[in-house]
Amino acid sequence: MTSPAIAKGKGFFQRYNLGVTYAASASYARVMYKHPMINPLPDDCAPEVQDERQMACTAYLAPDADETATPSLFFEEAFERQGLFFFDLGFAFSTITYKGGVVPKPVQTVKTKNGVKPIDTVQPIGVVYMEIYGINWQSYARVGFTPRYVPDLFLTAGLGVQTAGGKVKMLGISEQVLVVQPDVFVELELVMIRAGEAAFSAFLGKSESIVTPFGSRLLEDEPGGSKLTQLELGLTSSSAGLRLLFPF
Repeated sequence: MTSPAIAKGKGFFQRYNLGVTYAASASYARVMYKHPMINPLPDDCAPEVQDERQMACTAYLAPDADETATPSLFFEEAFERQGLFFFDLGFAFSTITYKGGVVPKPVQTVKTKNGVKPIDTVQPIGVVYMEIYGINWQSYARVGFTPRYVPDLFLTAGLGVQTAGGKVKMLGISEQVLVVQPDVFVELELVMIRAGEAAFSAFLGKSESIVTPFGSRLLEDEPGGSKLTQLELGLTSSSAGLRLLFPF
């Protein structure tokens, strides 16, 4: 239910309230890289367009099973009712947590006249594990339907910048990394209870990194003596959960 927030007359940062989100996430990370061509071509690899001696690959990293439902913090501008319909431009800040990895699948083989031949090839990236934490700084446009005596409904979309750091283990090495990269997100939110500046809501959302040549590099080229180059990180999250915005 809607009731006007008491946001007028406050400074910029005073208008923002702390909140907590508990969401079940189908998030994953993907590591993109290049490597000299291997035959047969591994899954999720393709010949590089500009240099056929190289292949461009993507490895998908799934989160730890016990980390798929996690709490996170966010800061958001307090709601102020405008009438039956709502429109707002603003900023929000939320935390990023990713813990997970990938283990290459076993190579399958088939017997031939010349011996045993592999019928698929494991990507050369090997075993990877990440533990990354950070902040997603987001600018957004929000439209909503806000009748006075029924729940509010909002659609929010925008662009953000992910600043995340942590530990990456791969190819027998462990590195501390810092990644800064843009992302795009969209969210549908149903506010079920509102009391002043406090609110309780349910939401569905998706966020995805925009991987660019600048700002998305995961590790330097040829880590651990390998032939991997242009290692880039992308984070994608599809989540559904509950959100509580505190009145402070």
